[in-house]
Amino acid sequence: MATPPDVCPRCNLKGGTLAVDRTGVGRAVYDILGTLDLGCQRRSITITAGGTVTGGPTQWNVPKRDLVASIAVLLQSK
Repeated sequence: MATPPDVCPRCNLKGGTLAVDRTGVGRAVYDILGTLDLGCQRRSITITAGGTVTGGPTQWNVPKRDLVASIAVLLQSK
């Protein structure tokens, strides 16, 4: 299995926070990342069809429409 330095040699996650999509197959990726010593905190994000952002300190449920709207604003500002 590849380690973080193999995948992204210039990535420095030490002391940071890594947000990981945990929707569908992202759940397996999240679990695999949990077995590695990344030196950072993991936060899971599940994309939902709901209407509001919910969650706690380590896990968020985010409506797809909120994600799309945020990306649209960023693309329009360029």
